[in-house]
Amino acid sequence: MRGVKEVNIDLVEGGVSTVSVVADRELTDGEVEGVLHAGGAFALARVDAMSFLGSTTNAPDLAVDVLFFDGAEELDAIGPWEVLRFWAELGDRRVDVRAVSLDGKSVRCAKGLTVDVDGSLGDRPIDLLIVPGGRGADILAGDLEQVGRISRLAEQGATMASVCTGAQVLGAAGLLDGINATTHWMARGQLQKSHPSARISSGERWVDSGDVVTSAGVSAGIDMALHLVDRFDSRAVAHRICSVMEYPWHPEARGEAVIST
Repeated sequence: MRGVKEVNIDLVEGGVSTVSVVADRELTDGEVEGVLHAGGAFALARVDAMSFLGSTTNAPDLAVDVLFFDGAEELDAIGPWEVLRFWAELGDRRVDVRAVSLDGKSVRCAKGLTVDVDGSLGDRPIDLLIVPGGRGADILAGDLEQVGRISRLAEQGATMASVCTGAQVLGAAGLLDGINATTHWMARGQLQKSHPSARISSGERWVDSGDVVTSAGVSAGIDMALHLVDRFDSRAVAHRICSVMEYPWHPEARGEAVIST
């Protein structure tokens, strides 16, 4: 191509690169076309790479959802949610914690508290799901469609955790078979009857069976959530949260807070 000695490719919008070629002679049509093709491909590759990096740089290390549903016991869900939100603020890992419902709509909890949520169950890949108890848990445990959604999250690799009678929901999803678990002391007999292959603990605030973690009743969910911070981050971060919450957590002392009679 007569008169062409320099080719510049400046991808301003992408902001990634300028490709320049300076020749000591006039370039042929084929040479110019080759430079444009190679330079454009290089620039587009840089754009793709930068787009990928930009999409992952701010991605959390862990995605955590706390499930709320109609009839959920308030503290069962809010206690762990509070701990985990402190984790997102004070921890050494990037954690994204959301409140979710079955359909993404507001829910009315057992004592009448209405909760607006951030999303719906299963609308993103997660690493950890917290399932509370309450009278609504029995209804949820009997809903095969919703239980199936929870089961699929477990199959996809999420750690599943329950508070109080939320263990019945995990049991309905087939997640308690052959493992150690616990629940509210008043519900242990029913849980054992419903899931005879599970080994129900009678003296621990929480039980960590690996992919499934269960806690005793109501306030024990706070202890379990702190244990999860300890497990997924560090003991130091868990104690940092305890200090801010002024909560006396004993990671090695799992005795019951209330003696059943």
